Amino acid sequence: MQTAILGYGTVGSELDLLLQDHKTLRVTRIFSRHMTAARDKRAASFEEILQDPAIDTVAEMLGGVEPALSYMEAALKAGKNVVSSNKAAVAAGFSSLARLAHENGVSFRFTAAVGGGIPWLPNLERLKRADRVQEIGGIMNGTCNYILDQMTKAGKSFETVLGQAQALGFAERDPSADIDGADTRRKLTISMNTAFEAVFDEQAIPCFGIRHVTGQDIETARSGGFVIRLLARSFRNADGSVRALIAPAFVPSSAPEAAVPDNFNRISCALENGGPFAFFGQGAGGRPTALNVLHDLEDISVRRAVFYQSTFEAATVKNQGFAPCWYVRLGTESFRTQPTEPEALAAQLAGKEYFAAILPEERRESPC
Repeated sequence: MQTAILGYGTVGSELDLLLQDHKTLRVTRIFSRHMTAARDKRAASFEEILQDPAIDTVAEMLGGVEPALSYMEAALKAGKNVVSSNKAAVAAGFSSLARLAHENGVSFRFTAAVGGGIPWLPNLERLKRADRVQEIGGIMNGTCNYILDQMTKAGKSFETVLGQAQALGFAERDPSADIDGADTRRKLTISMNTAFEAVFDEQAIPCFGIRHVTGQDIETARSGGFVIRLLARSFRNADGSVRALIAPAFVPSSAPEAAVPDNFNRISCALENGGPFAFFGQGAGGRPTALNVLHDLEDISVRRAVFYQSTFEAATVKNQGFAPCWYVRLGTESFRTQPTEPEALAAQLAGKEYFAAILPEERRESPC
């Protein structure tokens, strides 16, 4: 199978290395504006790849929504399989990409877009074949987990640990997508699409990040026997609708999520008749993520199932009645809220510099 790589950054370059000695998969073209290696395979433009009939699969690792989304749509229209690690483009263009893949009889896979090196989506797809998914979520962002873990263990400031994460390659030069929760929200959206057989709007999911977390917040949690983790959560309501939220949470020190170190992820699901099941591994890094891209390419090459779901109807998030208690800090003053829906809390705090985290009563849905 002949493959073209779009993007030659951390993941794209690692994929190229992994495929150099592969028996059946071969990289024949690479397109990147800033490529410094593999110049013998370099494509002058994306159109060169699009018009080459020998290339049957495109591996997209550019990052960002555009031009990545347009490139993937064009490749699918041209009858080429597409594999992507780009959660921003996949979440934003999910309906269009899935429809084009179906219409043109080609594969569209994106295992590496959620969980980095964790084979989460294929296993979620397998589990739901014979059971009904009731809950998904967990730690989905390695950058935030590294920051919170290091602040807890080493007592360092947010700014210091963020700088360490950037130096190690865990955080981008502009870390906004990670620390404001957008990256986690995209991953949860994609996971919800698969779990609940629908297409959700990522912007409809309330999102609270960790940009303003301080040592004071870490110590407040520690004093009560908790650690802070950024969690993604989605539950099926009794009426079949779905609620969802991205927010830091006070996690009991004895809970599995509290022990997740550094840039690792722990993603879990609960089924109607089985589970819970949890998947643990590196949620970031070039080699682990590239390996998941490689697994998708191998699945396509042996013609295994090419989709994670079979229906693509639009669905909305329904958080009405979902009212956890919150820890909120404004400046140096912190307080505990009464049960408050996420959207209502976000509206109350709009325009303010704050840190908010779910208190543990949320899991039992009991009053404060």
